[in-house]
Amino acid sequence: MYNILSPSILLSLSLLLLACNQKNKNHTLAELSLENVSMINRQYQLGSLIPQGGAIVNLWASWCLPCREELPQLTQLSHQLSTKQIAVILISVDEDRFLFEEFLKSYPQTLPTFRAVSMLTPEVLPTTYLVDNRGVVLEQINGYQSWNSKIMSEHVIDVLGSKKERLSQ
Repeated sequence: MYNILSPSILLSLSLLLLACNQKNKNHTLAELSLENVSMINRQYQLGSLIPQGGAIVNLWASWCLPCREELPQLTQLSHQLSTKQIAVILISVDEDRFLFEEFLKSYPQTLPTFRAVSMLTPEVLPTTYLVDNRGVVLEQINGYQSWNSKIMSEHVIDVLGSKKERLSQ
């Protein structure tokens, strides 16, 4: 079965992907459509999931070993940041919904975990975005990170906290 995309959808996807790969990180992910596996046919906009403190949005795939290594570390980081109102949101870029669901059955996640409805193709996996409460990307981090390190947790707080301070001034 072939999916035929209209030119306007292709243009929208192309612009989103271009924005995700630009060095200028002032693009937004708020409109990104996601689906929740536990609630079939329930879709969300990423912007509705981001708390006041902002979010760490991690793009991963079930077949990506560095991604799989990061997942427990991101859970640990989420616990450290819970008092800062900073969420960690996991977004799978798996094309095959069945493989994604099977992975989650074998490795259940406690963090909010979604699958991208529109295909995202980051240059590197994992790719992580630090986003403010409006979904604006403040920083893009490519590749595996040690998220349970003090340096990374402080960096996240510095990036998301400095944005809050600028907005309140």
